[in-house]
Amino acid sequence: MSRGYHYELLRKWGLPKSADAVRLNSEACLSFITFPRDETELSLGNSKLGGHPDLLPEIEWPVWNGKPLAFLAQLCMDELRVRDDLLPIEGWLYFFDDPNQHTNGLDPRDKGSWRVIFSGRSQNPPWKSPREHLVRREIPPDVPEFSRYIACELHQFPRLSPEWLWAQRIREEMEETQNTAGEEILRELFPVPRHQILGHPMMEPGAANEVRRSCELLSRGYALSQPLDKEMYESIWGKEARVWRPLLQLDADARPGMVWRDRTRLSFWIPEDDLVLGNFDNVWMIADQR
Repeated sequence: MSRGYHYELLRKWGLPKSADAVRLNSEACLSFITFPRDETELSLGNSKLGGHPDLLPEIEWPVWNGKPLAFLAQLCMDELRVRDDLLPIEGWLYFFDDPNQHTNGLDPRDKGSWRVIFSGRSQNPPWKSPREHLVRREIPPDVPEFSRYIACELHQFPRLSPEWLWAQRIREEMEETQNTAGEEILRELFPVPRHQILGHPMMEPGAANEVRRSCELLSRGYALSQPLDKEMYESIWGKEARVWRPLLQLDADARPGMVWRDRTRLSFWIPEDDLVLGNFDNVWMIADQR
């Protein structure tokens, strides 16, 4: 879905300011909606939320403080149709989280309560596809029932992701022009629940910049309330400061049973340099609170 498509549509509906905004301030992303499925009907390695991860035998189930993490999602790279050259072209990304849902990523001590694992190659004979070696793992018994999510097939659609601010500005222009035709495109640009790979963060730019700052501080071991002297400030925000961008954003969703007690969305952020290199070891997760 191109910028030109939404640009022409908004202009046709009499919203020229919004058309220019979407054309200039959008990024390619991939959104998906979930459909519960009998997991036995899902092929090994297919993208899914919930259920059981399909892992290569040499990958160990991630733990934190001696307890296994809960499995959230499995993304098959060669299935993703996002128009972006930053993601690997093959392999799998697996997302895990604190099964007790006690952490929100706003304390440096939360590190390790989530994990993102990238698996692109098997140590088995090279004449076989890695997919042939995948094993559907059982959920460890220590994972509580409320964090054993229902297997859901993902129906994906590539689209444009405008900055969240433009949802409000489209509505303002609709009110100015007494035009209600833009509601359809708002539902398309800002779907709910909104699960998204890459693209703009699902929050206002000011809040997004604050999250980027938090990721940089927390990942370096600094508490958000910790005062910074000049040397520390220059070390963090000097030449070594990293550019953080959303990797995966998961909304609360009743279909897989991801209806968390105190959370509305899980956002996994990654330094852009790491994304380019295919390094997912430094991903930081921020949970939006109710």
